Amino acid sequence: GMGKTTLAKKAGSQAEQDKLFDKVVLVEVSQSPDVSTIQGVIADHLGLQFKGETVPGRASKLYDYLNKEEKKILIILDNLWKKIKLEDVGIPFGNVCKGLKLLLTARSRDVLRNEMDSQKNFPVEALCEKDAWILFKNIAGTHVDHPRLNSVATEVANKCGGPPFST
Repeated sequence: GMGKTTLAKKAGSQAEQDKLFDKVVLVEVSQSPDVSTIQGVIADHLGLQFKGETVPGRASKLYDYLNKEEKKILIILDNLWKKIKLEDVGIPFGNVCKGLKLLLTARSRDVLRNEMDSQKNFPVEALCEKDAWILFKNIAGTHVDHPRLNSVATEVANKCGGPPFST
């Protein structure tokens, strides 16, 4: 609702473009996370194939691959609603794998801080009125300053500046 997914995609794309990572993997986790699906998305992006293993077997294979891989990899786990055990997926964490970085997005800071024990958290908040107007004007163009459009444009920009659930 606040643009976390869009921001995560942009960050991943920019990191790849700037060659900060050799591979960037974005996985939509959702409200009901399915470990097998998460493993499959990561494996597909990395060119890793599973051959009928169990979920723990896939986790072990994925862990070994990520831990041995000398490439820099960014895994984005987007839209976490609750804790997901990284070891169940096969994602090394902590200082185990130096080339691997994780970016997590969640609706709740508590999920990140308390359940996922994330190290650095960056809240995505609503834009103030001034920043909302600047963004709106950059997208819509300078013709919004025309006297006949300005009042409506300002009203639209103010509505766009807050969270989508505001009135």
